[in-house]
Amino acid sequence: MLYSIGEFATFCGLNVKTLRYYDEIGLLKPVKVDPFTKYRYYSDKQLDDVELIKTLKSCSFSLEEISQNWGNFNTSVIRNKKSELLRHVQDVMQQVEVLDFLDSQSQNLGIEEVSDEYALDNKSIKVKRKVNNTPVHH
Repeated sequence: MLYSIGEFATFCGLNVKTLRYYDEIGLLKPVKVDPFTKYRYYSDKQLDDVELIKTLKSCSFSLEEISQNWGNFNTSVIRNKKSELLRHVQDVMQQVEVLDFLDSQSQNLGIEEVSDEYALDNKSIKVKRKVNNTPVHH
């Protein structure tokens, strides 16, 4: 069974513009394009492809990576992405450790908290920020 691009977009939870873009970059081509109207039609079998694309995107694969590896997502590709993500997690954790250290040393660094109030979308919000005072010399 074939579905118009609008119907298919509704079924798979994407918008029509996204499906057109996927077609443009060659990631998800419609199974049929009417030669006169240029309407795109998709099959129900392509719903699985959309779910795989969504899953890969949620795992930080870019559309370019997905397109380049389409039909060839072997363990090597998956493990490389996993390693990349784990390196990123390690980098972030190191940054958090440095921030924890700086937070614990804020008195020694001459940093004090001040509170500012801002209006955002007709709501008042308070933001605490750190300001650097005169450095403490020992």
